Amino acid sequence: HARAFGSRCGAIVPVTRAPPLCSAPEAVHRRRVDDVLRGFWSVGDGYALGELHEAGAACGPSTYGEVTPVGARRIGRALGIDGASGEPVVFADLGSGVGKLAVQAFLEWPRVVRAMGIELSAPRAAKAANAW
Repeated sequence: HARAFGSRCGAIVPVTRAPPLCSAPEAVHRRRVDDVLRGFWSVGDGYALGELHEAGAACGPSTYGEVTPVGARRIGRALGIDGASGEPVVFADLGSGVGKLAVQAFLEWPRVVRAMGIELSAPRAAKAANAW
């Protein structure tokens, strides 16, 4: 059975580099994941969508940022889910924007058997759904 996975306390991840590669096949796999992410989100990110949404919104401004592929790899390492061995994992990204982190988690980490993104901004959620 898959289980939800929480953060481990005290995880320290280098700020400037992705986790080191374990093998040449892993390097090839990372490049393929990067290519998929660039291809599906080639029309841009979720920043402009937020500005358009906020211009017509009565409620206050929101904050938006996206995790880079290298940042996602650091998150996977910190959570301990980037390796092939271990229990299956269900990955959830709250405030997922256009969905890049959830997609990368599913494509890149073999233990992730299900990945979901949850986004309140309708334009960003629609862009994520339309990417696939």
